[in-house]
Order: sequence, then structure tokens, then C-alpha cells
Amino acid sequence: MHRVVSPELRARPIRGRPDPVTGGHLAGPPAPSSSPASSSSPCRPCRCPTPQDTAATQGPLRRLDNTASPDRLPNVVADPDLHRAHGPVPYTPSVRPRPPLLPPGTVPSRPPPRHPGASPAPHFPASSLSFMHRVVSPELRARPIRGRPDPVTGGHLAGPPAPSSSPASSSSPRRPCRRPTPQDTAATQGPLRRLDNAASPNRLPNVAADPDLHRAHGPVPYTPSATVEKSPQSEAAMSTVLTVAAVAALGETDQVVTPWEVAGTAQGGVNYDKLVDQFGCQRIDAALVDRITRLTSRPPHRFLRRGIFFAHRDLNQILDLYEQGGKFYLYTGRGPSSESLHLGHLVPFMFTKYLQDAFKVPVVIQLTDDEKFLWKDLSIAESKRLARENAKDIIACGFDVERTFIFSDFQYVGGPFYENMMQVAKSVTFNTLRGTFGFTPEDHIGKCCFPPVQAAPSFASSFPHFFGVNDQPRCLIPCAIDQDPYFRLTRDVAPKMGYPKPSLIESKFFPALQGECGKMSASDPTSAVYLTDKPKVIKEKIRKYAFSGGQSTTELQRKYGANLDVDVCIKYLNFFLEDDAEFEHIKKEYKVGNMLTGELKDRVVGVLSKIALAHQNARAQVTEEMVDAYMSASPRPNMFGTHSDYVKS
Repeated sequence: MHRVVSPELRARPIRGRPDPVTGGHLAGPPAPSSSPASSSSPCRPCRCPTPQDTAATQGPLRRLDNTASPDRLPNVVADPDLHRAHGPVPYTPSVRPRPPLLPPGTVPSRPPPRHPGASPAPHFPASSLSFMHRVVSPELRARPIRGRPDPVTGGHLAGPPAPSSSPASSSSPRRPCRRPTPQDTAATQGPLRRLDNAASPNRLPNVAADPDLHRAHGPVPYTPSATVEKSPQSEAAMSTVLTVAAVAALGETDQVVTPWEVAGTAQGGVNYDKLVDQFGCQRIDAALVDRITRLTSRPPHRFLRRGIFFAHRDLNQILDLYEQGGKFYLYTGRGPSSESLHLGHLVPFMFTKYLQDAFKVPVVIQLTDDEKFLWKDLSIAESKRLARENAKDIIACGFDVERTFIFSDFQYVGGPFYENMMQVAKSVTFNTLRGTFGFTPEDHIGKCCFPPVQAAPSFASSFPHFFGVNDQPRCLIPCAIDQDPYFRLTRDVAPKMGYPKPSLIESKFFPALQGECGKMSASDPTSAVYLTDKPKVIKEKIRKYAFSGGQSTTELQRKYGANLDVDVCIKYLNFFLEDDAEFEHIKKEYKVGNMLTGELKDRVVGVLSKIALAHQNARAQVTEEMVDAYMSASPRPNMFGTHSDYVKS
């Protein structure tokens, strides 16, 4: 207001009433006086207001801020605490001394309200102020931020600023901005692209330059100025959907999918279509399944037929390589946090075993005992013991010892493997790591050091005893989709290291007994069916805990049928019942009400008990010598088979 008020107005005498509360003046014309002042008097006399003045002549009085600086006028429009008034807004010089300046680095405490009933002024904690000061350079702090404010994160959206009804003057240092509307997005800006708010301030993500960068439906904050030097950004840095910060900013009804936590929405479990769009992977369609069937000369696995392994990254390139006589290997893993595996842990190993037999390729299996030491309350000795016990469960799946290498991180890491770890670590900034995994200042540094450990097996040079020095085959990784952040980061740094990007084939989660709100967890006995459970225990868990989509009574079930979309037993049969015709018959009968919930659960108990008993018998045959053979760092001759092998046969 100091800028827009002319010098003539600033020089005029102050008209108003003294305020007994603050010592300032109230808005409105002065009250009549019995002894009017002379015309040469610099101001008119005033007196304290009375209720009659307020009600009869003046209307609602407006309180002005007497603590303002003498060279500034109070902004009535901008301050909601100021009352509205009828008439001009007076200016009252300050009669109080200015407060002393605070020492550098000191953040003032929250000021008290100006009068009873007023809202307190906004307060920013020291941590947020210091964080903003660190991540924004002085050049950026001095520049206006151009873009639209993001209501989710408080950042800004990419794109030109929205038009304003009152455009700023050409001399104004800022352009006006407002919140985006659907009309803005559709008519003026087009689809908004997701930008990485965790990236370094001196880099901008280049969405068009990298085809691996994912597309997103919705705004994501971007803080630095759009005039900073641009450089290609990584698919790992663009994975803001997986960050804990982004997850915390979402509503309570949104799903959470990270390498350490999976929680679907209460309405419909995990939305896999949304994950495919957000992660930037591709769907496995019928044409791709048919191609695998043709190349392997065997029927596709039920996990492929039924869409359990449903997404991929560059799987077509692996199939092209195999068809041309090239080589690739498989890489999967297990975090040994419990004595026994549960049914959900079997899914990637069963599918990896199918791929090994179908393509005649080697497999490396990583036991991340170091990860469980860092994330769980386990000692190093206990983590190493659990890794060896879990290795017995993996061997019981039937992997070919001549084409399989199982290793523990505590036992094997070193040499070329460690060299690749260091190359990965040097290629990834902390901002990218934080944006991908959501690490916070409270996390210990061991968590930040682990991603290169899981990335290193994606490169064949990490296993010179297995593949040799000169032979560098490509890597295909079967895994659940929650592990995608690790390998997005790996795919980002692979070209910088001179290696091809690893390919992925990703599965859905095996649901907990309570439903698809989360995946089965070994740490919760009521949510999991362990491979060590006896048929009696399995029957008790299924009947007591398995969430049902059937009706509450027999009569209602016969009349209305069941909801197959939420029934856990139907989903378990989808994973483990081999006969497609029987599975379709069960779904049809249960949906229309011809089959009751108890009958369905009995069939599920039979299927799961058969799998658990078969695994228990196979594991009983595994000896310590067999474990040593699988975990031996010795050469494996004749590991590879090619498409020509099938043509000749």
C-alpha cells in the first residue's frame, strides 16, 4: 500500500478514534467535539468511541494494526483478521519501537494474536526453513517461481502459469498464479507430466529423452525454476509414486506399494492397472504368451495363462536375443527373515524353475541376509543361519544344480561383485535414492548402502566363476512388482557402466488370508500358510481366517451367489489349481450359488495341503552337502541352451 498511495495522501492528517485496546486508532470519521479545533490545527480532536457512536453513526468499527512499521500501511484486503468498515482506511504511525533483530539462524516464535478472537499468524518450523534454504540455490531463491501450485505437495506443476484476471504489471517481479482446474489441463496445458521433486535443483527431468520414463495421471510437484540447465533424467528418479513422502501425501484410501510395505485400498485391494501406468512397465498380452509358447515348445505356465505374471520390461528383447541364438540368465532372490517360506514365497521360485527348464538357462539366486540384518531385529549370525535354511526350501523347488548358483551376501560379496556395487553407488545421487525409496534423515546409512547390493547381480560380470570373464549374457529378473524400484534404479545406471539394462517379468501379490488389502507376510502367522504347516493347520487357517465373498447364510448364498472379486479361496485356486477346466467350473458354480463357501474352502484345503506336503517331502531330501554344492563358487559347464537346441530335437 505504500507503493500505491500517493505522497499527498501520506501527508494528510490522520482521522480516527483512539483504540483503548491497542493504542492505535479506529477507522471512521472522528466524533463531533464541543470545542472544534482551529483550521490551522494539524489534526482533529478525537475521543473514545461509545456504543451509541458505533450503532448509530459509524457501523462496525475496523481495528488497525498499530504495530506496523511507520513506512508501511496495513493491508486490509490481505489480512482476514481486520474487520470490514464503512469508509476510508486511515494510516496510523507506529508509537512503539521496532523489536530488536534476532541473531542469524534464529527463528522467531509464534506471535500472539493481535486481539481476542484473531487467528494466529502462520508459523514455519526451523527444519522446514533450513531445508528450503539448503535445496534451493541463491539464484533460484531470487527468481520468481513460474507454474501452478500443487495442492498435494505444496510444490509447483510444470507448464506455463495460468492466466489471471488481473495481469501483473510489466515491472512486477512475479506473475500471478492460481490452482489448476480441469479446464486448464484439458484446454490450455494438455496432460500434466510427473516431475521429480527429489531431483537435484541443478537438473531437470527430461521426459521425452528417455523412453523408460513412466507416464502418470496427475500433478507432481516441481520446485526449481524452469530455466535451469536441463539434462536427461532417469526412470529411477521419476518413481515418486514409490517414495514414502509421496505416499504420505496421498489420501488414506490410496494404495501403498514399496519394497517393504504393500497395502491396497479398502475398496478393491491393489490396483494393478494403476501400478503399470505409474511404474512405466508394459502389460503381458496374449501375443507375448503365444510367442513364449512357440519358442519353448511347451504349454505356458498357469502363471502366464492366468495373468499372475502380468507386466514386464524389455521381455521382447530377451525373446529376440534367444531366437537369434544369444544367451541370457535368470536372477531372483529371497530375503531370509523367517525359518520357513510361505506359499507366497513359492510363486517366483516356481515360475523361475519353469523358465529355467523351458529356456535351458542358468539361474543366480541371491539370499539378502545383509538386508534383513539392516531392516529386521536380527543379528548377523541369525541372518546367516536363516539364509542357509531358506536355501534348503529353494533347492526343494527342483532347480538344476548344473545351472543354479545360490549365494549369501555375507558369504559371497567381494571382488568383481563389490566392484560393480561401487560403480552403482557412484552413479546414484542421494536425491535419486531418496526419491526412489523414500529414505529419511532418521534412517541409518546401512539402508542407503543396500540398493547397490541388490543391483549388482543384474550384471553377469559379478559372477566371473559362473559366466567367465569374456561372456556377458543379458539378465531377466522374475519378481513381484513391489521390487520394481530396485531395478528401475539398476536400469538407469547400467548404460553408464557399459552394461545392457536388465529385463523384468513381474507378478501380482499372493494375497493374505484376510484379503487383497495386503500381501501374505511371514511375520504374521494369521495371514500366512507356511510350507511347514500340516493339513490340519492349513484347514484351520482357511476355515477361520480366509476372507469369503459368499453370503452369510446358506439361503442367501443359494439365492444371490458369491462375489468372486474379493474371495480369497478363489484367488488361491487361481495360483495353484492346475486344471483350467476345473477352475472355471468352480468359479461358475460358486458365483451363481450352486456351491457353498464351506465346499469351496474344502477344495482349497486339499489343493494347498498337497503342495505343502510335496514341498515338505522334497525338503527332507536336501542335505548340507547339497546346499554346499548349490552355493559353491565353482564353474558350471554346459549351462546354456539355445533355440537351436529345440530346432535340432
